Amino acid sequence: VLGSAATAYNNAEGTKKHHTVSEAAIKNVSSENLYLHPSFEEAGNTYMFPLVTGMSYTTSDAYLGERSLKVELSGNSSCGSVSINEAGTYCFSAYVKSVNVTGTAGFYLWSSSAGIIENSRIYFPLGTTNTEIENGWQRIYFTVEITSPGTHFLYIDGTGTGTVYVDCFQLEKGKAPGKYNLVEKATTS
Repeated sequence: VLGSAATAYNNAEGTKKHHTVSEAAIKNVSSENLYLHPSFEEAGNTYMFPLVTGMSYTTSDAYLGERSLKVELSGNSSCGSVSINEAGTYCFSAYVKSVNVTGTAGFYLWSSSAGIIENSRIYFPLGTTNTEIENGWQRIYFTVEITSPGTHFLYIDGTGTGTVYVDCFQLEKGKAPGKYNLVEKATTS
């Protein structure tokens, strides 16, 4: 959809609504970002993910600001918590940059009441992302239905090799990602 950052479509096979737009995120509209410190700019920031072997905060590459999370893939796993206070449709997004990535590593959302939340897995781009487009940074996202409010955990997990840089996490209400919100845990008006 022209002018939108991302679009969600109806899946109503056999009807006139099949493949029609159900929701579009407009580029200049910000949503409340439910993550605290989603861009790793604060020195010593371990709010998002406890660092495990192969993970570090780096100034060698970033989508926005000066720092990002660098993940050397080797079967490592880490998770960070987020509080979701009401049931509904949510969209998680992040900017990622892949360097020689193989395997099936990425993000997924987990809750103590449901385990891995259905449809909440997104994989890192394979190979090396094209540095001629946004310097290799791509926004990836998944949309998920949260039925049980409470604390949920976003995991970085999987198998594979290579390096992934991650920046600008966002979890917001809605079916498609809106403009990245620089204001943490707040809306703009």
